[in-house]
Amino acid sequence: ISMDGRGLGSQRRRVRSKQTIMHCALLALLQAAVSRAASFSSGSNARGSQIEYPLPYAYQLPSRFEYGVSFPPGFMFGAGTSSFQVEGAWDADGKGLSIWDVFTGADGSPINPGMADGKGQTASISANHYHKVKEDVQMLKRLGFEAYRFSIAWPRILPNGTIAASGGVAEMRGINFYNALIDRLIEHGIEPVVSLYHWDLPQALLDDPEHGHPSEYRGWLDDRLPRAFADYADLCFRAFGDRVKQWYTFNEPWTFVVKGYTGGHAPSLCNWKGLDGCFTGDRPAAGYDVYAAAHNVLRAHALAVSVYREHYQRLQEGTIGISLNSEWKEPATSSQVDIDAASRAIEFELGWFADPIYAGDYPASMRAALGDRLPNFTAAEADLLRGSADTFGLNAYTSAMVFDLPNGPNYGSEEQPYSYYRDCACAKYPQSWWPRSNATWLRSAPWGLRKLLKYIDDRYHPGAIFVTENGWAVGAMNLAEGAHDPSRILYLSNYTSELAKSVNEDGVPVKGYYVWSLMDNYEWEQGYTQRFGITFVNFEQPSRPRYIKTSACWFREVIRANAVVDPFPFTSLNEHKASRRPSFETILAGKHALPVWQRGWDIDGNDGDEIDVCFEVLEELSPFSWAFFDNELIDDAFVILVAVICIGSCAYVNRGIVGDLKEFFLRRGPKVAEPDPRADQVEAPRATSPPTPRGPGAPVSRSMPLQ
Repeated sequence: ISMDGRGLGSQRRRVRSKQTIMHCALLALLQAAVSRAASFSSGSNARGSQIEYPLPYAYQLPSRFEYGVSFPPGFMFGAGTSSFQVEGAWDADGKGLSIWDVFTGADGSPINPGMADGKGQTASISANHYHKVKEDVQMLKRLGFEAYRFSIAWPRILPNGTIAASGGVAEMRGINFYNALIDRLIEHGIEPVVSLYHWDLPQALLDDPEHGHPSEYRGWLDDRLPRAFADYADLCFRAFGDRVKQWYTFNEPWTFVVKGYTGGHAPSLCNWKGLDGCFTGDRPAAGYDVYAAAHNVLRAHALAVSVYREHYQRLQEGTIGISLNSEWKEPATSSQVDIDAASRAIEFELGWFADPIYAGDYPASMRAALGDRLPNFTAAEADLLRGSADTFGLNAYTSAMVFDLPNGPNYGSEEQPYSYYRDCACAKYPQSWWPRSNATWLRSAPWGLRKLLKYIDDRYHPGAIFVTENGWAVGAMNLAEGAHDPSRILYLSNYTSELAKSVNEDGVPVKGYYVWSLMDNYEWEQGYTQRFGITFVNFEQPSRPRYIKTSACWFREVIRANAVVDPFPFTSLNEHKASRRPSFETILAGKHALPVWQRGWDIDGNDGDEIDVCFEVLEELSPFSWAFFDNELIDDAFVILVAVICIGSCAYVNRGIVGDLKEFFLRRGPKVAEPDPRADQVEAPRATSPPTPRGPGAPVSRSMPLQ
């Protein structure tokens, strides 16, 4: 399967030339001559062994991907969401404010300038998951998912951020909500996978007096926050740990510390300083705060893991880890400087968090580049961090080409202030031909996932890896545009194909894959302009109905087969047919909830009331089903019938005109003068002799004029 959906006869194969092949061969020879196994800038992985570079494909990147590739027995498929993005109920049942409620202006605060296309939109209701848990768990079950990854909203169970500030007790209505969700999942044979933090920090832990939110805490810049997080985690372990067997402390710390202190995400208080407020001044947030915040996040992770292992893990028999995000960084050329630049880029993104967790300290490349801007761990903190993950959670979406871009001698001055985005002395870009999603940052490069997994396995040797997020954004204003999503199917099929190869051919211990996301949701600063869900949510209707997308139907078959199934029967479906699938609420109600003409009967003769989640049962049932008329043969016959009826009707209505036109075109000879109407006004008939013909074939004059 090619990245753009073309098969083996694609244009890519036809444009290959001898020159291209020779060029690739020369590059491979050059690389072999430079180094048989060029190491990354640190020269070794977290355990001291060399990392061979390049990884799979060695500069000859594939453009087609196989389907039919199987996953090992026991491989787990799941779907994910996050609390802020889907729950809604932003102030219901005692929930406190989160920094995202304030950032988006949901509470009446001024909207942060960092809001992009989603400015003016909030997650106050979002997908209303808080009130639709029963339906959503049924949807997971009908689609065959074995796990559901969700996050707990810290301010929903501790409205004021800490036990002490919340009156010594947790908000039991929030606890009960998550208990009900977990119990229902287990009842339906679905494993709950819980993230403790998916970016919705309680606003009570962030001082923002200018907008009416004073606090003694400074968010993730506060050295006391790791202990507050560990106390919150302890509460969650106590309340839910008897049933939750897979925990993740943080989701994508890179995203919420980098974007959260450079303007794009909450809190980004530096945005209020004016244009480029996060990048200017003596101590720009982009060059200092990002590292201080990340340091406290790592300390918080280590403390939470310590609490779990010391007090709960032995009895509850669960695992704990962290979900880290990273692009694969491919060198723009085979030159050693670009290889080193790609190495630094991946260490500044993935290694920034993974190296301390697996080796106890930051990558050497970061230490060398940042100096005293990078905080230090105490010996006790390093010991607590080292080995603080039972599982490696990876959020992987795309890749980037990287080249070396040294900083000048004035870097760090007032004219060129420090910035995380320049600290690695490298720059990245996507290849123009990589298929592009509705999100500007997301392009399809499936081979990057395989390379990234191999890199993680070689560098960190984790016992188990879970791909905790992977997904595709599609822009759709309505159900007609969003129900059929062939680009997402191609993306997911290509990425899961490379994932299966990573397991089967490279021996990487990937144990599960959680697609992002179960449903369309609030996409942070982009609001509702980007849809990542495999189910469509109608945000215009108060009830927020869900509709199954074609990608969900494809994924159901992947789970059933435990293999990457052929995507083309799904991508080639009629999009109008897909948009006529009933809402999931109607599917749950059964066939009796459908119009009589649409009910039909089961293909196998079973007259049950259950509707197939992908509506395929009703598509081949009876002439009384609308789907009976929805095929090309019927469409062609209908067009011909309509044409015949129209022509016939016109001919009947205008039959006098047709006759006169026929006579006009068949007449021969000169035109006859129009008769005098008074010639018909005679008193009595009289004998006359026949008129003398005026020429051969002369026509006879009629009483009615030719129209």
